[in-house]
Amino acid sequence: RHSAIWDSPVSTCQEGAMAADFGTNGKLWALCPSGLQPLLPNSTEPGREPVMKGLEVVALDSTGGSLQGFAVLHGRLVALAQGDEWKIVGAVIAPELRWSALSLRAGRGLALDSLGAVFEWHAASGHWAKLPELPPNRHWRGLCILPGGDWLALGQQKDGFGAGAAGKPELWHFPAIASEF
Repeated sequence: RHSAIWDSPVSTCQEGAMAADFGTNGKLWALCPSGLQPLLPNSTEPGREPVMKGLEVVALDSTGGSLQGFAVLHGRLVALAQGDEWKIVGAVIAPELRWSALSLRAGRGLALDSLGAVFEWHAASGHWAKLPELPPNRHWRGLCILPGGDWLALGQQKDGFGAGAAGKPELWHFPAIASEF
């Protein structure tokens, strides 16, 4: 066996990746406008044909839990599983909001809406809880659940008019919340 070395920008998306996440077995997947496909290090070979076309946002679980991913498809949250291919295994009953970022780890999901509110989801029970508000002077763009339950949010200072972003991206760390599920 050998270990691949990532020594340059990587993309198998011809039109540019919208997001990337680690799935089971540490495989890195890219969400491209044409669908979900594996990212291949140091390869000039094209990847497999993209699957799961139409996904807007995706989160994959690298811990190998029973729920391996969830995503936004046509504005709705769906559950994903991977066998030989990725497939939708059901709808996720969720608040009807415009989701802009997701994160999933060991059956716990986080979802960021377009206004910057974060919701926690317990996959086994289906229960949702709204988390404390993120600071409103940022455009919030991404989420990541860390081992142990702490989480990260990627934000960027709003410009003086509140419409655009100004300044460098910032990674904010938040402690785990003991949710009652």
